[in-house]
Amino acid sequence: MIDKGDYIYMNDVFDNEIQYKGRTFNVIQYESRGGRFKLCEKDDLAEFDDYPLNKILTAGGPEYL
Repeated sequence: MIDKGDYIYMNDVFDNEIQYKGRTFNVIQYESRGGRFKLCEKDDLAEFDDYPLNKILTAGGPEYL
């Protein structure tokens, strides 16, 4: 996920649950509500990031990451 203005951009807004401390955690919901961001999908985030990035958030299980 990357942020720009009022939006958080990611590949898939529905692929967002991870296991954290033995519980299911919706990381996109947590980040978007905490920062009051709107959500937007981009197929290729690397192609989209035509501006300086201050933060890139990744989330996933250990086997994925």
